[in-house]
Amino acid sequence: GGSLFFDQGYLGASVTSYQTDYGTVAEDAVHISMRKTRYDFEGLLRHPTEFLKDIKAQFSDQAYSHSELGPDSPSRYTNHGQQLRILASHQPWNWMGQKVEGQFGFQHDSQNFSAQGAEVFSPSSQTRKDAVFALQELKQSWGQYSLALRSENIQITPLEILNPGSASRHFTPLTSALGVTIEANSQWQLSAHWAAVQRAPTDVELFANGGHSALGAYEVGQPNLSLERSNQYDLGLKYKSEKDQLQTHFFLNNYANFIALNPRIQAGGQAYDVSSMLPIYDVSGVKARVQGFELSGRHRLESLKSVDAAANWLLSWRYDQVQGTNLNTQTPLARLPGQRLGLDLERQWASWEAQLGLDFSAAQNRVAELQNPSAAYALWHAGLNYRQTLSQQQWFWYARIDNITNHLAFPVTSVLTSTVVDAAGQPRIPLPGRSLRAGLQIQF
Repeated sequence: GGSLFFDQGYLGASVTSYQTDYGTVAEDAVHISMRKTRYDFEGLLRHPTEFLKDIKAQFSDQAYSHSELGPDSPSRYTNHGQQLRILASHQPWNWMGQKVEGQFGFQHDSQNFSAQGAEVFSPSSQTRKDAVFALQELKQSWGQYSLALRSENIQITPLEILNPGSASRHFTPLTSALGVTIEANSQWQLSAHWAAVQRAPTDVELFANGGHSALGAYEVGQPNLSLERSNQYDLGLKYKSEKDQLQTHFFLNNYANFIALNPRIQAGGQAYDVSSMLPIYDVSGVKARVQGFELSGRHRLESLKSVDAAANWLLSWRYDQVQGTNLNTQTPLARLPGQRLGLDLERQWASWEAQLGLDFSAAQNRVAELQNPSAAYALWHAGLNYRQTLSQQQWFWYARIDNITNHLAFPVTSVLTSTVVDAAGQPRIPLPGRSLRAGLQIQF
C-alpha cells in the first residue's frame, strides 16, 4: 500500500492477498483451499466548505473463495463484495449557548454470494445495504452528551431455493443511541449509554438448509425471521494516571428478538439429518437477556526499577463475566463463556519488548440444553519484538508462541464442542496446540 499527502488531505490505496490450505476439524477427510484478495482506497479532504471540517471517502473491493475438497463432490463458495463509506465532520455550531460537534455519513454495501456443489448448505444470494447515520456531541464544561442515529435499507435475495418458503426479504432496521460522559477530573471518567438496536438477519440465517462442514452440523435457516431487536444499557468507569490505567464496563442487553442457532430437540434428544447423520441446528428468534461486566487495567511496576533500571516493567490484566438467558424457556443461552482472566507481564528496554502472559477460562456448567459443559483451562503465551530504523524505514521484527504447554482445551463458545464428539459424547475438537508465529513488518 501507499499514500500521497498534500496540504488539504491525503489519498491512499492498498492491496491485501491471502492464500491458505487447511484441514477441517469437523471432517478429517475434508480440506479447504481458501483465497482472499482485498483492495482498499481512502481519501480525505480538509475544509471543503465553510460548513464542513473534513470529508473522508473509503472504498473497498473484496473477493473471497473457499473450496471444500474431499471424497465427495467438491463444494465451492465465493463472496464478492464492495463497500463505499462517506463520512463528513462538520464545523462546531452553537445550540442554546453550547458547542455541538459531530459527523454524518452514508454507506453502501453490495455482496454477491455463490455456492456450488452437491453439499452446499446455503444458496447463492445477493445482499444490498444502504445506510445513513449521524453522531452529534453536545459539549459541556464537565463532559458531553451524545446522540447517534443509523437508518438502513436492506434487500436480501436468494438465487436458489434450498429452504422451502425462501423468498426475497426487505428490512429497514433503525438504531438510536443516547449517552453521557462525565469528566470528574483529569484522571476519572464516568459514562452511561442506552441504545435501541435493530439488526437484519443474514442470508445464511434466512436461507440455509444443509450440512455445514465447518460446524459439523446440519444448519436450517428460518425464512420468516424478523429483525433482531434489543435495548442495551451500559455503565463505564475509567481511571488514568502516569503509572496506572483502569477501566470497567457493566452492560445489560434485553432482546425482544434474539437470533440464535440451537440444536433441534426430538423425543427428548438431539435430532439428526437422516442422509448426512449430522445433528440438526435451527436458526430461531427468542426473547433473551444478556448481562455482564468487563474489567481491565495496566500498572507500571516502579519497584523493579531498583533492580532493573534500564527497563520498564508493565503488568496488564483483564477479567470478564457474562450470563445469558432464553426468556422463553428460562434456560441458559448457548455458547457463552464462563469467567475469564488474563495477565501479561511486559519488559521494555531500548528497542526490545518481551512479554509473558496467561489466559485462564473458568469451567462453564451453565449451558443450554444438549450443550456440553467445559472444564477450566489455562493457556500460556510469550512474545519478543524488536524495532529498528534502516534507511528511514521502520522495521518491526516479532515472534510469538501460543499455548506454550500444549494444553488440551475445549472452549464452550464453539459449536464444535457439541457437534463433533466421541462415542461417549465428549468433545474431540480442542483449541489449537502449541504454535509459533514470526514475521517482519516494514513501513516506508
